[in-house]
Amino acid sequence: MQAFVAAVLTFLVCAIGLALYLRKQRGQSTTDIAISTAFVATVSVASLGIAAFAGDLHRLLLVTVLSGVAISLTALARSFSIVPYGTPMLVLAFGAAAVVAAGAVFPATGIALFDIPFSVVAIWAFTLICREVDAAPGVLAPVAVVMLSGITLIGFGRGDHELQTLTAAGVGAALALIWWTRMGGRGAIGPGAALFIGFALLTAIAGLRGPFWVAAFPIASGLLVIPIADSATVFESRRKLKQPMFTPRADHLSHRLLAAGFSSTATVAVLVAAAGIGATASCLSAFKIIPWYVGLCIAWATKITIVTWAIKHPVPVPGAEQSPQLPATS
Repeated sequence: MQAFVAAVLTFLVCAIGLALYLRKQRGQSTTDIAISTAFVATVSVASLGIAAFAGDLHRLLLVTVLSGVAISLTALARSFSIVPYGTPMLVLAFGAAAVVAAGAVFPATGIALFDIPFSVVAIWAFTLICREVDAAPGVLAPVAVVMLSGITLIGFGRGDHELQTLTAAGVGAALALIWWTRMGGRGAIGPGAALFIGFALLTAIAGLRGPFWVAAFPIASGLLVIPIADSATVFESRRKLKQPMFTPRADHLSHRLLAAGFSSTATVAVLVAAAGIGATASCLSAFKIIPWYVGLCIAWATKITIVTWAIKHPVPVPGAEQSPQLPATS
């Protein structure tokens, strides 16, 4: 019930807030900063408020939200050049360490001396990977709905309730962003909200109970189909072309689909469908409807298919940081 209330409340508040802002702007493009602020503020306040009201405010939820807000604020400060380059990644590392200390640990070996640093690095690295899905406006919100819905359902079905309110609130806010773009709003989610989404998702996966190799690992493999495939595509293409790995370019999955002739709506539909296949595999394996290794094979087969196609369809002209943008109708 808490998750449902969180999703509905964040959808309504975020949608109304963005609609009022858009009206005030008289149809002008809304900045990434405004979108990030609306998303992070709504999700944070709603998840903590609802959990506190229900008497279910866990330490992990509190630490995750506070760390996520700190990461988002640092990313916002970086967009104004207030803090040096790399500061958001440093704060993200501290945030990852904080949630691991609060109990979000990947029990890969059962040896704390290895599992704790492994968990910090995994949460840090995959949060950054999730951020890159926001390479073109209109992509991350629909994909985030799929990923966050998947982990919310898995948490509900497995009895892992600590971060269910947070991920459900993220679903509601992401749905509000999709509705808002269809009403004429424009702009990307922005790095602050993108980092917040990835951080919440990875922490929720790390908080799942059960053996790592038959629980968290196959679930993460399915839920992170698009972020992993996108990063693998970018890495392999830049390696082959001997391009700098960390220089922003228009060579992500969304750019390649657009360059191949897909419309903006079709581009989003393809990415959401792929994310849906991975999330479905994760849910089916989490609920033991299919063996965990079958779900894992489905997830990795989806990734390999996407990357293989993407590598064969490069963007004709290497872009700079300002990449081809998806229209608001996506």
